[in-house]
Formats: sequence, C-alpha cells, structure tokens
Amino acid sequence: MSQLPKNKVDKYYSQNLLRAYALCLTWSPMEAMISASIDITNKHYYQVFPILFSIASITVISDWILSYFKYKNVPITIENKSEISIKKVSKKIIEMVFILIIFIICVSFLQNVLNKGFLFSFVLVIIPISIICAIAVWLIAARGCSLSAPSLKGA
Repeated sequence: MSQLPKNKVDKYYSQNLLRAYALCLTWSPMEAMISASIDITNKHYYQVFPILFSIASITVISDWILSYFKYKNVPITIENKSEISIKKVSKKIIEMVFILIIFIICVSFLQNVLNKGFLFSFVLVIIPISIICAIAVWLIAARGCSLSAPSLKGA
C-alpha cells in the first residue's frame, strides 16, 4: 500500500471499515433498527435472521466481485507479513458464534415467557450474559489458557 498515493490508501481503508460496519449492522440483533423492526413486525429474531443473513451474504459476494474488478490492476505487496494462525482465528469465531446463539436463545425465551418485545428482552438479557462471559474469560485465563483477559494479580 505504500506505493499508492495517500488519498487512495485512505479511501481504501475507509471503504473497508465502513463495509465491515455496515455488514454487522445488517444482521446484528444488537442493532437498534433490527431490534425495532423485530418488535414492529412481532416476529422472533430466529425468524428474521435467515433473510437478514441472506441479504448480507449477497452484499458481501457482490462487493467482493466489484472490488476484484476495481483493484485487480493495483499491485499490492504485503509489508510486515506475519503468520496468522487459522486455528486460533477459527476458535475465536466459533466462540463468538456460540455466545451469539446462546444470547439469541435467551432473548427469544424471555420474549416468549414475558410476552414482551425483543428490545425489552434484549435489555434484560444483555447485562447477565455480559457478566457471565466476563467471568468465563477470567476463569479460563486464571487456569493459564491463551485467552486474553485482565490479570488480577495486583488486586
């Protein structure tokens, strides 16, 4: 990227950041518009998720194809090349998906039990789930595993 003009590099980075942010906003249950839409339609997230994820997938594939044609003549050399452990990245993605599934199940269950909206159930579930996840990360880190968590040795 160092061989390209600064304005091109800045545009490339900003497009990538905005693309990733917009992709998450498309299907994330934590997005206010998604929560409001679920409440307005009186549906459950698991009913809406396949449609949202399909839209996000089509958008990503279209963007990859357009980016291929847009940047195929731009030579990019990788600076500071370092090995990325696919195994570690895959493990983190699986952990994130697992926590998200647990979260959606808890929110949907509470939505059914209380007969309230998705956003109300979301607000009730987010803090306990966050605390449980933080405790789990702390306990795993205390056993010496490779998860990154704050050290409590000074406390």
